[in-house]
Amino acid sequence: MTLIQRLTSTPDGQRVFEQERAIFEVTELISRLMEEQGVSKADLARKLKTSKPNVTQMLDGRRNMTLRSIADVMFHLGMSLVVSSRSITSDEEWHDVTFRVWHQKPELNSWNTRQARGPEAKALGLPDRTKMAG
Repeated sequence: MTLIQRLTSTPDGQRVFEQERAIFEVTELISRLMEEQGVSKADLARKLKTSKPNVTQMLDGRRNMTLRSIADVMFHLGMSLVVSSRSITSDEEWHDVTFRVWHQKPELNSWNTRQARGPEAKALGLPDRTKMAG
């Protein structure tokens, strides 16, 4: 039995796992967008009118972000978060962090996905990366 299987073998363990997974996905998305845009933690802190240590805590999962604070971060990165869900009891495996963001700039309007595979790729109407060579 793997560590994840042991952790998720009880309802409480599954609940905690889902919390941590959600935190990981959101913080990874924000970190990637910051890196792509060349936005530092200090830059984001200024935009949010908060401190750099607070941004660091938001990004490492120590600070519990609300939907409002996530929306604020995304706004200051020129993005809008799109939320989706899937059944906890699904037999599908999570292969990679999958995200979709909508650019607020009309000339950039396009859905972006990273590492979408299997059923996730199909649901998004994208080519299945597990079937691609390379």
